[in-house]
Amino acid sequence: MKILIVDDNPRKYEKLFPPVIDVGVDRGSIDIVTSASDGINRLKLTTYDLLIIDILLPFFPEQEASIDNSIQLLMEIGDSEEIQRPKRIVGISADREAAEGASDIFRKNMWTIIDYDETTDEWYTQIVNCVRYMIAQSKNRATADSRIDVAIICALAEPELSEVLRLPWSFVAAEPIDEVTFGHRGRFEVGGVSHSVMAFGIGRMGMVPTALTAARVIDRMRPKVLVMAGICAGIKGKVNLGDVVLADPSWDWQCGKYITDKNTTQFLGAAYQHVPPSIVRAHVEQLKADRASLAKISLEAPDQKLGLFKVAIGPMASGAAVIADEEVTAEIKAQHRETCAIDMESYAIYSAAYQADRPAPVAFVLKGVCDYADPHKNDGHQRDAAFASANVIRLLLERYGDRIIQGSAS
Repeated sequence: MKILIVDDNPRKYEKLFPPVIDVGVDRGSIDIVTSASDGINRLKLTTYDLLIIDILLPFFPEQEASIDNSIQLLMEIGDSEEIQRPKRIVGISADREAAEGASDIFRKNMWTIIDYDETTDEWYTQIVNCVRYMIAQSKNRATADSRIDVAIICALAEPELSEVLRLPWSFVAAEPIDEVTFGHRGRFEVGGVSHSVMAFGIGRMGMVPTALTAARVIDRMRPKVLVMAGICAGIKGKVNLGDVVLADPSWDWQCGKYITDKNTTQFLGAAYQHVPPSIVRAHVEQLKADRASLAKISLEAPDQKLGLFKVAIGPMASGAAVIADEEVTAEIKAQHRETCAIDMESYAIYSAAYQADRPAPVAFVLKGVCDYADPHKNDGHQRDAAFASANVIRLLLERYGDRIIQGSAS
């Protein structure tokens, strides 16, 4: 296990080393640098299991410490293709104000901030417990070869999962992968080569249950591709009912803070975005142009309420609530002028894949539009929208699945 510590006061970690070594980490596997620039350089060269970062850092060793430098390092981890992303990140700070300033980026990425207090042992005990858990987890993890090629996750059994299970992929009865998560195994072919697939229903809408389920599926089954199928709300004028949207990008539209100024309350968003891999977008672009295949799917829809649909690629905002209010929809559109869809789960799928141990799965979301997130919404179009989503995923994987699966290794 390799650990990188980025802190301009490395002496404070003297207490940490003995217990970390006791749980099985070699001292030679722990690197310490004292600036954000040195941390970035190390992460370009080495894959670390755990990154411990001081919230207040100088960018170069001779400069003053600032929260901006720590945030820059964390943003580099998210944005730079040159960075070897750590499996887990822990922030540390004795400055409560600085910790609060960094809380948004840590919370959105499910990272942890620990309060440093030199008078207690609690701060380094938490780190030791984290290291102990990661070591135990690595011993219990599935083998490096993925047990399945594709995992498909749906929020609800009806109509989302049921439409996936109707695909001609020989799905069988659900089996447990742990104490609480069940999935249906199946297979599909690409060019005569068989690929394994497993479909999961969460049973609840929302980002928290989706993130938890996706993390368990990734940890237990090590899929090469992670897909979410199902339904979403569309933005009128951007997409039509029945259209299938590739979420690109996805973000949590409720992330941010409210401020009050002269009795006026204003919401300041903090949209950390995730996008699907370029290989997925490229092949979805090919499907967009295949009107004949999309028309065939449209004509096979179970309820025939939506007519011909198209495939769209565009921003999909995620939030914790079902939206049936035009004013709220307008607020969401203001965060990204090209917003074309809203759901409750897509950001969680991308986040779970982003946080996964390497090799992380190729992750994307393709959902069918069933309403316009306004007071006129109803459930009458959900089955056809779920059918469209499942069958566009089928078309994508049966036509380009070998390339997308291979893309997980890049």
